[in-house]
Amino acid sequence: MSVFRPVEAFPGWRDLIPYFGIGSVVGALFSAIVFAATAFSLPMLVWGLLIALAVAIGFFTAFIGFIVLLPLLGHATWHAYRTTIDASAWPETHD
Repeated sequence: MSVFRPVEAFPGWRDLIPYFGIGSVVGALFSAIVFAATAFSLPMLVWGLLIALAVAIGFFTAFIGFIVLLPLLGHATWHAYRTTIDASAWPETHD
């Protein structure tokens, strides 16, 4: 039983378009969730959730929270990037 399936015994294609459209959207959502859970590591997922939380805090504080949160996120992202890559062959940029 489906909520969006037409009630006619032999529905036409125009009657089935919303049924297939909603089914495709729901299927795409589920496949995106499965892809995100399997392709990306847990630390990246946590980092993304922390960024989303920081953006939400910034919005809820009438953008005043961004004054503190954006430099903090930028600094943390830079250090995470530096520890992720192998920069031993590159010259140091600071004296």
